[in-house]
Amino acid sequence: MIAIPLLVMLVLLIVQFALAAYAEHIAQGAADQALDTSRTMGGTDADGQTQAQAVLAQLATGPLTHPRVSVTRDATTVTVTITGTTEQLVPGFTLGVHAEASGPIEAFTPDTP
Repeated sequence: MIAIPLLVMLVLLIVQFALAAYAEHIAQGAADQALDTSRTMGGTDADGQTQAQAVLAQLATGPLTHPRVSVTRDATTVTVTITGTTEQLVPGFTLGVHAEASGPIEAFTPDTP
């Protein structure tokens, strides 16, 4: 009799981890999009923040909950970090989501003969 509840719990845990992987994929996609937007010449951290929020608004209405976006741009690099949690299927079992993307800021370099 105890096998059926354990089997149901096992299935729910498998689905919970699948949701976490999907949420991580969404967060990574949003971080990559934000990086592409903010690392261009003339781009800003606000541009990256706006882009990440737009992508998350379109894709993260289910598996990714409470997403937080941080875009940091210094003189040479941009770093985008997105954190959040997954939708909770198993009571008391919440998985965190973390995605990060970083890259150099695009700069014009003239050709030298």
